This record gives sequence, C-alpha cells and structure tokens, in this order.
Amino acid sequence: MIYMDTFKSQIKHWVKLDNEIKELSKTLKDIKDQKSAVTENLYSLASEQDMLDTVIAISDGKMKFNKLKQPQALTLQYIELCLQDCISSSETVEYIMNHIKKSRQYTIREDIKRYYNKTI
Repeated sequence: MIYMDTFKSQIKHWVKLDNEIKELSKTLKDIKDQKSAVTENLYSLASEQDMLDTVIAISDGKMKFNKLKQPQALTLQYIELCLQDCISSSETVEYIMNHIKKSRQYTIREDIKRYYNKTI
C-alpha cells in the first residue's frame, strides 16, 4: 500500500510540475512576442533616424543594432532538393536519400506523455 501512495504522490507532483512548465512556457512566449514587436519598432525608428550604427549605453552594458544571417534548417526535403540540383539521376538521388534516412542515429529516452481531455 505504501508503494501506491508514493506512486500517486509522484504522479501528482509530476502533473503539478508539468502545469508549471506549461504556464511558464506560455508566459515566456508572450514576453518573446512583445520583445519581437519592440525590436521591430526600435529597428524601424533607428533606421529612420540613421542610427543603426549607434552604440547605446544601458544600465548593465551596451546595445547595438545587428543584422543576423541565419541559414534555413537543414531538412531532409532541402537535402533532397540540393541533390536533385546536382545529380541528374533520380534513382541515385533516391538511393542517397534512403541511405541518409536509414543511417540516422537515434537516442532512446524515457519520458511520460500527457494527453489532455478535449474540451468542446
């Protein structure tokens, strides 16, 4: 009986932690969305005032405007498109793609999946 009490209390604790993570994730997403909007506004204002090269002193350091060059994700679909550009034989492209897909390494981790009741 002690085992079941411990199991139940661990389930309750897990659900409580999962709820906290969900709430914090939502809060963090909202903050990131707000920051993104403010970033766009600041960048626009700095651009209008020709201040994109300006370094601004703030309480704990400085900030400046940057442009980041970020590559797109390296997806299987993108790899296949690139191979099709380089290799004329569709059979060879298919062979290479199958090899890539079969050769991927996986890690197995233990986890618990939560399913929510649907609300109408």
